[in-house]
Amino acid sequence: MSADSFAWFQIGINSATGEIRILPVGGIAMQNGNGATVSFTDRVAQYLEHGRQQGGKGGRPWNAKHARMQADHLALWVKALNVATVDGIKLEAVEAYLAAMRAETKIDKRTKKEKPRYSSASVWHRFTALKSFVHWCHRREYISKDPLRAAIAPSTDPEKIRRPLSIDELTRLLRTAPPHRALVYEVAVDTGLRLGALQALTVGHLSVDKCGLRLEPQWSKNKKEGFKPLSPDLCEKLAQRCVDKKPTEKLLKIGSSPIHEFDRDLKKAGIEKVLPEGVLDFHALKATGVTYLEQIARASDTEVRAFGDHQTARASRRYRTANAEELRARKAVVRQHLLDALHGSDKFGVAEGTRIPDLLSHSQTSNFTKAVVLFALELASDQQIRSFLTLSEGIIRVRLQDAVRRLKR
Repeated sequence: MSADSFAWFQIGINSATGEIRILPVGGIAMQNGNGATVSFTDRVAQYLEHGRQQGGKGGRPWNAKHARMQADHLALWVKALNVATVDGIKLEAVEAYLAAMRAETKIDKRTKKEKPRYSSASVWHRFTALKSFVHWCHRREYISKDPLRAAIAPSTDPEKIRRPLSIDELTRLLRTAPPHRALVYEVAVDTGLRLGALQALTVGHLSVDKCGLRLEPQWSKNKKEGFKPLSPDLCEKLAQRCVDKKPTEKLLKIGSSPIHEFDRDLKKAGIEKVLPEGVLDFHALKATGVTYLEQIARASDTEVRAFGDHQTARASRRYRTANAEELRARKAVVRQHLLDALHGSDKFGVAEGTRIPDLLSHSQTSNFTKAVVLFALELASDQQIRSFLTLSEGIIRVRLQDAVRRLKR
């Protein structure tokens, strides 16, 4: 390294394979201040040292995994671009390298078929590592202009669509999986935590008093401490497992190959891993939790985003899957209103044969119509009608309770 470099990292080249690695070393960050040109590799080392110190959100250090991945990606860029300084980076060369990554293929060991060597996520991470580095250099005025300013980030569309487990499938999975793994699956669906966070949970993270899990900053997207509420029965089950355990002991028993174990449990439960609707993998447990929360519990967008640890609604939508039966029922409501407009309706805007739940749940039905219908049902003597409403429209009746009271007065 030159005297201008930061001594925390060094560039290592394997003479046999030509592989370039950026490796951390001991030392003190120093510059000689003589104004000499700083090489590309030395500037990369300086950037990595800055990240190790305060490169994360809120001035926090990078976590160990991110620091290692950034170093690996940038080492490959150093080799691929083959330029002396950051000023030598050209957008055309970067785009050509990314295109070569997309075009590279390999033979799948299981199917014996050709498939892309790099996933869309891998290409995106490779690009953003260089983009972040160049942006850091430009912001510090190490370069006069950003050579990647006009670059378009690679697509991050998933190559495989995950589907949620149905209630029947999840029940079969929990019944056939070994108890310790079934508990892991329950916690994953109940909290939406990723595999890494589940593996890192200790007894000390469980709060029985608050009925939830305390989360470390490095586990979340916003890099802040968090809290995940647990279902009461699940919290009690976890608490029973923690009796006589030290706070530093693992909360969940997760093997060395949880992804393969999940696949084996699916097969044992008779659940198809791949269907036209999508595939099932361990991360699909989070998609299952998001789907249940939205479709069964009718959670709001804000609640769904908080559950999934998503910063934007766009990120949250990736985990949502429409329920075909519910979609069909909602389309029937829309169709009914179209028929009302075509063929006419009664003075309250209610077509003959309209189902009461559809009428009361539809946003286009006026509050006055809803109130009149609810008031009539309040006076109904037919026990079957009352039972039907209790099961299907209890929530809507509570929402319009004030309107009914005003009408009665």
